Amino acid sequence: MTRRTAQLKPLKDSGYTKLFLVRDTGSGEYLVEKSLGVSIDFQEQLFENEMHIHSCLHHRYVIDFVQQTGPHRFLMEYAPRGSLDQYVRDKPGDKESLKMCIQFLKGLDYLHKCGFAHNDIKPSNILLTKESRAKLADFAFAGPLGRVTLKNPPAIFKLGTDLFRRPQMAQTGLTNLAENDIYAVGVVLY
Repeated sequence: MTRRTAQLKPLKDSGYTKLFLVRDTGSGEYLVEKSLGVSIDFQEQLFENEMHIHSCLHHRYVIDFVQQTGPHRFLMEYAPRGSLDQYVRDKPGDKESLKMCIQFLKGLDYLHKCGFAHNDIKPSNILLTKESRAKLADFAFAGPLGRVTLKNPPAIFKLGTDLFRRPQMAQTGLTNLAENDIYAVGVVLY
C-alpha cells in the first residue's frame, strides 16, 4: 500500500536529485522523499540503480528504504540530526565520534557483504538519527563489487566525490571496488 504524504519543505536540490521532508498523513511519521531532478539517460540509470540497491538493504546502520512511490521517486527514513559533516562542526567528544564511526563502518561492512561498493563515502552520506545512530545513505553511485555500474556514461562523469576518491579510481574507471570505499573511509576518519 502506497503511503500518503504531505510535502513539508525542500531539504536539498543537487540538480540530479531533489530531497523533500514529508510527513506520512496516516502515521504522522517524518520521511524523506527523493526524486530525480533533471532527467538525462545516464541519470535515470543511476537513479534506478540507486532505488534497486537501496531497496535490497536492511540493516540498522543503513538508512531505511521505505517504498518506491513513482518511476523516479521513493521514500526513505528521515535522519533529523543531519549528516556527519554537520555534526563534526560542533566538535564532538572522541568517545561519541568513535561510536558513530564504528556504526557507519558496520553499515559499510554489511553493504560489502551484500556484494556492493558504495563509491561515494563522505561525511554528508553518513546520516544521524534522532538516537544519534550513524547510518550510511545515498546509494546513487553504488554498484556490484567488481562490475561496471553504468554503460556509456558521459565523458565528464566521475564516480564519487573528488576529495574522497581514491587516486587509482581514474585508472579503474567505473569498476566497483571495496578498496575505493576503504580509501574514502580513511579520508573521513582523518
